[in-house]
Amino acid sequence: YDLLLNGAPPPGWRLRLRKACDARRLIPPLSRFIDGGELAELRELVGIVNAGGKKLSLYDITESPEAFEIVRGMYETLMPQASFLQFYWAWRALCGGLFGTLKFELPDARVYHAISTGYAGLLAARAAVETGRPAVVTEHGIYTNERRIEILMAEWISDTVDKGLNLDDPRIDLRDLWIRAFESYARACYAACSGVTTLYRDNQQLQLSLGAESGRLQAIANGIDVERFAALGVAPQDARPTMALIGRVVPIKDTRTFIAAAAAVRREIADIRALVMGPCDEDPAYASECRQLVAELGLEGCVEFTGAVRIAEWLPKVHVVVLTSLSEAQPLILLEAGAAGIPCVATNVGACREII
Repeated sequence: YDLLLNGAPPPGWRLRLRKACDARRLIPPLSRFIDGGELAELRELVGIVNAGGKKLSLYDITESPEAFEIVRGMYETLMPQASFLQFYWAWRALCGGLFGTLKFELPDARVYHAISTGYAGLLAARAAVETGRPAVVTEHGIYTNERRIEILMAEWISDTVDKGLNLDDPRIDLRDLWIRAFESYARACYAACSGVTTLYRDNQQLQLSLGAESGRLQAIANGIDVERFAALGVAPQDARPTMALIGRVVPIKDTRTFIAAAAAVRREIADIRALVMGPCDEDPAYASECRQLVAELGLEGCVEFTGAVRIAEWLPKVHVVVLTSLSEAQPLILLEAGAAGIPCVATNVGACREII
């Protein structure tokens, strides 16, 4: 199944706008849910959108005069300092993702399993509400936290408020609107799921802060084949000194800091080799920035981008594994490197300190 978050308008949607009285009922709970709601609002939305074979579409709630008045009212209440144009398109994008999840045809199942909150968890929560069957969520990292980091770093979201160092500024920014929406999705997911599993116990504090019930939480750690990695052997001490970042070239892995670290190490170890082992195609713009930084620091003979690799083939060539991530759960690479006898340097995120 493929869930399109913003699909094409259905045939005849303009004609239906004249009869879309249910759209007027939908907008208030929709607005509340996006701006800090939870399972009660989701239940209300499901009841309006899908009860009795209703044919509401996304376009009924984004193209009608009533919807426009609601959006304008939200704008005046939440963030009048922002551009209305920017607010409108942010609201429309959030509605599109949410409405696509609400209208998706649910597969018939005895239990629904999501591997994160966000839209996957939202779909699982809706399935539990609509079918009465159990739903579970198993998280590696905390999706809401990772999403928050991505939103705060995103260049496509305009900043409308300069809060400076003021921690108590009550004004809402566009980034706040996006973060609040994903926190709402997480609260609905945790409340609807009968089981909430993560990799390590520190993650549970974040789940509890978003409304998960302690009695539904459990931790199941990652497992690896220790004997397989222990048999790989270690890099010869007389080989070229090699440090490696093993992971995707994306902002949350902070590859740029790894490159800067390689420059610092080279001042002490002139022939250091720094490998970036992971795919570069997930965020081409960021990968390009990383390559440009390598050139600016004169590290062409030091830093190498290998692309995706077979880890077991490369670990015996590495003296130190480095993890510069801004956010992690329980990274497998630290477990694998440890089992292979390779020392690790990592940021103090997720279970990194616990593993080391």
